[in-house]
Amino acid sequence: MHNLSQLLRMYQRHTIALYGLGIETKKVLKELGDKFHVAGLLDGYRQTGHLYGTPVISIEQAVADGVKMILVVARTGSCKAIAKRIGKICLANRIDLMD
Repeated sequence: MHNLSQLLRMYQRHTIALYGLGIETKKVLKELGDKFHVAGLLDGYRQTGHLYGTPVISIEQAVADGVKMILVVARTGSCKAIAKRIGKICLANRIDLMD
């Protein structure tokens, strides 16, 4: 990560979500700290519970929570599949999707 907080500074006043439940997500959460409001973590196979002290939510919940950006924290090969899975919902709800 190359100072992720600086790259995402335009979202500091908005609600964001992270897509992915791996160990890299834990690292990203730590780097973002309390500078960002993270509504929750998204995953294609899990939509409830908590991980790394953060709720796991559905894409529908992310929309309801007013998420403005979803940061995909996944292997490069998975990012395309994730974008295909949630891209239309993000576009329809004006949610930026980044990896």
